Amino acid sequence: MSTIELKNDLKRKIDLLPSIKFKKVYGKLVNTMNSQLDTEEWMSLNNEEKLAIEKGLLQARQGKVKTHEKVMEKFIKKYGVESIN
Repeated sequence: MSTIELKNDLKRKIDLLPSIKFKKVYGKLVNTMNSQLDTEEWMSLNNEEKLAIEKGLLQARQGKVKTHEKVMEKFIKKYGVESIN
């Protein structure tokens, strides 16, 4: 089948889906498309950027994380500001 035929066939099948199945198919399709974009974006990073991301993910897995609230609390105390909006 050509690309146009595949798209038309997919559109027909989507139109026949019940609402709940459509939402599942939509979610899977969007996840698939996003994962491909993520892969392309990852491949465009240099080694230093990839290592920094991997280091951060490892720290998160090890529980070495701070909440946004804690970081902001420390920032406000350190720089003497009342609030940041």
